[in-house]
Amino acid sequence: YLRNIADISLFEIGNVFINENTQSLMIAGLRAGQNVSQNHYNNQREFDFFDVKKDFFDILDLLDIKPESLSISADETPKYYHPHRSAVLKLGKNIIGYVGELNPQINKLFDIKKRVNFFEIFVDNLPKIEKSSSKKAFIANDFPVVERYFAFLVSQDFLEKQNIAYKKLFIPFGAGFAQ
Repeated sequence: YLRNIADISLFEIGNVFINENTQSLMIAGLRAGQNVSQNHYNNQREFDFFDVKKDFFDILDLLDIKPESLSISADETPKYYHPHRSAVLKLGKNIIGYVGELNPQINKLFDIKKRVNFFEIFVDNLPKIEKSSSKKAFIANDFPVVERYFAFLVSQDFLEKQNIAYKKLFIPFGAGFAQ
């Protein structure tokens, strides 16, 4: 909570040392604090397991891996995960990642007051993508299309005095409306 930062979302991809001689490519994400600040539209809500699980599945979706092909269990999570709020995600027999909350003992050790939820994806354990999975780029238009419909109620006398070109812009008062 240095510098008064209480709400945080981090994402990283890079090599991680498995042991002194071996590295593995991983994707990781972390969320802590408030997901939504309280306002008159939404109630305040903290990040939870389901937020990072969604992040995990969104990344797998970008890699064309369907969530239905995964098996989820809570058996083999590392000790730094919460014992009851974490999961192992497997594709076949390969562990492709973990998702869950940081162990409360670690929170206490480092005096972390908020729940820390995070995920890890082992890129080397994912199936190799053979086809090009390029997505079409989103092109933002500086001038979005805006359509407006204006209706003006006017008297029949007003319409008779106006130019014929503008008559279709006005609805005569009493034409289908209660007076």
